[in-house]
Amino acid sequence: VFSPFSAEPVAAASIGQVYRGTLRASGEEVAIKVQRPSVLHDVALDLFMLRFFAPAYQEANDVNTDVVGLVDAWGTGFVNELDYTMEAAATAEFAEAMAARGLGSVTSPEVVPSLSSTHVLTTKWVEGERLASSNADDVPRLCGVALNAYLTMLLDTGVLHCDPHPGNLLRTTDGKLCILDWGMTLGVPQDLQYSLIEFIAHVNAEDYAAMPDDFVRLGFTPPEQLERVRASNLTEGLSFVLRQLSQGGGGKKLQARVRDEWREQYDPGGLLSKEELRAKVREGFYAQARTQLEADGVEGASVMDVQNVMEKMQQRNRELFQVPPYILYVARAFSTLEGIGLSSDPDYSIVQETLPYISRRIMSDPSPRTAGALETFVFGDVKDDRTARVLSPKRVETLLQGARKYAAATAAVDGADPTLLQPLDTEAAADALLDTLQTPSPLQALVVEQLTLVLAASSRQLWSRLRDASPRVELAGGEDRSLLGLLVDPLGLFRASRLVENDERDHKALEAARRLVEAASPLVGGAPADATAGPDGEGAANAEAAALARALVRKAWERREHIPAISRLFLVEALDQTAARLGRGR
Repeated sequence: VFSPFSAEPVAAASIGQVYRGTLRASGEEVAIKVQRPSVLHDVALDLFMLRFFAPAYQEANDVNTDVVGLVDAWGTGFVNELDYTMEAAATAEFAEAMAARGLGSVTSPEVVPSLSSTHVLTTKWVEGERLASSNADDVPRLCGVALNAYLTMLLDTGVLHCDPHPGNLLRTTDGKLCILDWGMTLGVPQDLQYSLIEFIAHVNAEDYAAMPDDFVRLGFTPPEQLERVRASNLTEGLSFVLRQLSQGGGGKKLQARVRDEWREQYDPGGLLSKEELRAKVREGFYAQARTQLEADGVEGASVMDVQNVMEKMQQRNRELFQVPPYILYVARAFSTLEGIGLSSDPDYSIVQETLPYISRRIMSDPSPRTAGALETFVFGDVKDDRTARVLSPKRVETLLQGARKYAAATAAVDGADPTLLQPLDTEAAADALLDTLQTPSPLQALVVEQLTLVLAASSRQLWSRLRDASPRVELAGGEDRSLLGLLVDPLGLFRASRLVENDERDHKALEAARRLVEAASPLVGGAPADATAGPDGEGAANAEAAALARALVRKAWERREHIPAISRLFLVEALDQTAARLGRGR
């Protein structure tokens, strides 16, 4: 079958060894993974011992976590890892899933089914080098590819590769990412996927008030402890940690930033030594802890000594939090990816790097739960008030940039520099907007709502300007009115109506639209040059907007069979907004 076959393994691990060979029939090079003898017996014994002592450990340490469940979760993964037929299936399914999603930059080795079994796995040989040790210029891009691939596994396909150590992530000679060793995987149910999407969206939108509910859905907080978590100051502490993490740089830089914040808070004059500063921080922590214990109704908290405060806080935290079994696999995978990212970029932030995938996902997923995540992202804490919410231009720009970065980072390798976002052609931009309006989704509903708001506010603004520019007419009794207003509304029934006067929300919507046009100008290309553009670029921005408008009109006519359905969407939304305006005006 093989000619030749390496006498010594080219790689070895605790449960198997990998050899390199050449298929005699085809001359193709392959990797042959062979399981060590009796490894199942060794794994079973280890798991038995861990499971036997787990209840005693849980009781002795008074932890609010199902330790036996954790051992069982790990044990399931270890036992499945010993069945190479399952690994072969996972390897092939990943490559198919990525290809189906258009992620051409990431793949897995091709399995040779005829030479694979429960204890032997044969795949075609992959030429490449470790991503973590590569000096190639495209390593930062491939780090982004790796993270997007793992987010796709975790939040879309539902099968997470749980062993992404540096040796299993290869940069191939043609500039792709190849993920090896699919023995240990985690199945992620859809409900958990959406809970994670909501949590990541809340983190990126800095909506920390929503996180206690996230903790319950993710299994970190028992449902009966939800109100205690809401009433605690844990959200404030978490927001501090997440803000630090989002700045990147890993643990070392995080520690340095924390020290700087401590210095600014407790020693702005820089007079304390390191030891004195630590003492001040501890005093502040104990004071906050006593305050929180008092709020929780703990008797005598204000006069407790340090030891008692620590014991009570530890007990409280054990009651409020637990460790769900799946998080061990997820943490292992993403901490490894962060380490690889930091190896190529000392300021790498895994929190920030999740944004491209999340942007693309919440803009395209039709689920009502992603609709909530999208609204959180673009509206912030007023998302639930449909009579007041207005898009945040900054958040929308961040969302669009993230979606474009995702497309650039995961595209098939073509020699282009993916770190340079090319302008979006006006034709493509027009198609994208019309596709959104034609396809039922959370994004469609959001676009229709906000476009209707802006169009109505623009119409009222135009009417106000035309009315003010109209000649004035003095009526009997000394009343002064514009000629246009008199012709359109001779009885003056609508002069002070909310139907013709913009309110605060309208002004915010118009300002948001103006800023969005300005932000979109660098992203949209294809507009003719404008020689009259001023130093602020207003002429160029207007030309680009006009080019996009012309493309929209032309393409809308090409899709005219969809116009009645889209018009009905805007009509219904306009009626809803009008009714809401009249209701507020009563």
